[in-house]
Amino acid sequence: MRKRMVGFVALMIALGLVVSLFTFEGNQVEAATANTPYKTTMGALTTMTWGGGDARPGFATANGYLYSVWGRGNAFKMRKATTYAGLETATENTVTGMDAADWVVGLYYDNATSTFYVTAHMEYDYFLGSVAANHYRKIKMYKSTDNLATVTKVGDVVTSDNSDIHGYVDYTGNYYDFGAGDHNFYVDEAGGYAYIFYAHAWADLRSNAFATGMFKSERVARALISQLGDPNAWKNFYYGTWTEPGRGGNASDLANGSNGYVFYSSVIGKYLMVYNNTIASATSLTLQDWTPLYTNTDLTWFYYASALDMDTFSPYIIGSNAIYLELTRRRSAPLTVTNTTTTRTVIDPTYPTESVPDNNYGWDWNFTGTPAPKPLTYVISYQWPYQTHTAGIGFYSDYTVPYSVNYGFGMRMTSTAVGDYVQLNVNVPTAGTYELYSYNATGPGAGDFQLAIDGANQGSTVSLFEAAPAHPQNGLGYKKTSMGTVTFATAGNHTFKYTVTGKNAASTGYQLYFDVIKLVKTTTTTPPPTPVLSENFETGSASGWTTTGGTWAVVTDGSKVYQQSNSAASDTHALKGNTAWTNYTLSAKVKVDSFDSGGYAGVGLDARYSDANNYYSFQYYKLTGQLKIQKKVGGVFAALASKNYAFTTGNWYTMKAVVNGGNLEYWVNGNLELSATDTSLTAGEIGLNAHRANAKFDDVVVQ
Repeated sequence: MRKRMVGFVALMIALGLVVSLFTFEGNQVEAATANTPYKTTMGALTTMTWGGGDARPGFATANGYLYSVWGRGNAFKMRKATTYAGLETATENTVTGMDAADWVVGLYYDNATSTFYVTAHMEYDYFLGSVAANHYRKIKMYKSTDNLATVTKVGDVVTSDNSDIHGYVDYTGNYYDFGAGDHNFYVDEAGGYAYIFYAHAWADLRSNAFATGMFKSERVARALISQLGDPNAWKNFYYGTWTEPGRGGNASDLANGSNGYVFYSSVIGKYLMVYNNTIASATSLTLQDWTPLYTNTDLTWFYYASALDMDTFSPYIIGSNAIYLELTRRRSAPLTVTNTTTTRTVIDPTYPTESVPDNNYGWDWNFTGTPAPKPLTYVISYQWPYQTHTAGIGFYSDYTVPYSVNYGFGMRMTSTAVGDYVQLNVNVPTAGTYELYSYNATGPGAGDFQLAIDGANQGSTVSLFEAAPAHPQNGLGYKKTSMGTVTFATAGNHTFKYTVTGKNAASTGYQLYFDVIKLVKTTTTTPPPTPVLSENFETGSASGWTTTGGTWAVVTDGSKVYQQSNSAASDTHALKGNTAWTNYTLSAKVKVDSFDSGGYAGVGLDARYSDANNYYSFQYYKLTGQLKIQKKVGGVFAALASKNYAFTTGNWYTMKAVVNGGNLEYWVNGNLELSATDTSLTAGEIGLNAHRANAKFDDVVVQ
């Protein structure tokens, strides 16, 4: 299985699974088996009279009601009732505001902001080439503040790591990136994060994507619950870290070949990923320590299903009284999970027969484990308003561009003669030198054009004539043209003028077809180092930590912990990490054995610590009995947020500091207590602080 098998075997060894991988007898290879300490059982099947959607349903409780949402033929359907049984006869409403090509999947109600958040599976560019069912996919977020009467779009939250690649003009082989979709929305309120588990896939241009040409794997992205309104907050899980952006970033495979529904079984204390006849388990959402995918004969008839706890109506934490339901075919059954050892067959990973660009073992056989920094790329749509053009010619979005990023719609210019032109302003967000590419449809009635940028010709004349496109759609083909390099001395609007210069002798007209412009910056910047740290001090050492003041040492308090024991010492810090770290989450367990008898005492965490005069402090302050977010800039403290808080010495508290751009958050014991906005400090180490306090710290994690 070449290189792709290496990562799979390494994962199984790392997890310590007692699995017999292969048994060879002659030329036969037997599938691997494993004993799992759990079993799922389905009860009697019940036919439902409501539903009928074509995507996984979502559930949430709010305002005394149980809400259910699902997609039916791109329509966003919703019912609500005070009981699950009540959904059967409840009024079915159509929620407005969702884009036409979207299917609603997940639902969550944020009590803190009285807002519903809705995830949607989005498909675009159907029928790419000559084979049906080939298209692209991505995942969006919507929100509602009117109890799901309407929704407004937050934006794309998870897209392909090849989202700037367009169809066969950019791919070199037979497989194209099908994108991210068929997802499951999981919200971990105790941990403070929302998760989107999604199936990422590659499809074969030569076959129907839903038949023999689909290869897929399960992946995951997450965002802080408090940042669900920010589409840029989502981060993919990639080789143990959460730093790759959900929009266009790399992601690791959790399981190969799944469209799994993920829930936490409170009965067995594990997370389960189930889909149709497959199952995998994990113990940590942060670590994503999934077992290999196994067969699961209990679920052979369920597709795009959801679980629901019938006592709490939670779709995330499933106890002993639960159902598994599939609105697609309107059926449900009781779901039971027990601590019963079950022998299962390991499902061997399958990947395309060609290496594809995915920065993952198994998919990209040339991947070495360290992806090169991606160049800054802007994809600019030709969905004008245009500025000026030849009088009398028209512009229409009345045809479909193969492989377009504009959800399939491009712009047709009805030019009829040499000299016809259109000029538009293109906003270039960042000054610099770029490689410029033009993406256009081609056809038997197309002409030639010359591009000029800010009055100077750019690149050579481009002919859009193609008598018989290789991958036709509505009679049109598609091409990518390199227009050379261009330097923009300033950011902002620049004029792009397209002038008809002629046509091929065989062409029947002078029409031009536009999709997008792609600007790829010719120089890349090295990304900041990834903030990753995990320290439980069980080695008995505090190697790598730098202290300022106080008396710091590793001691035993049940387990090994890091203590600052001098309660008379002021402004003491233990520091670690990298001064170039920018955005991260720092968490640690904190306990104060005693404060100094004077009032000026405190304990907490530091973030973006560059020196003794510049850092953020997330601290409990004894004098006022408050939690505080403070900044120290140029040696001067300034409070950014504070609130009263009952803090007890001798108790362990889990404190968490989040710094993401100008957004600052202070969490205690899983609850968001304070938030603030400040841009004074952009990078720095992490720290533990104790001011006139005998304090202990443990389980320090940075991600």
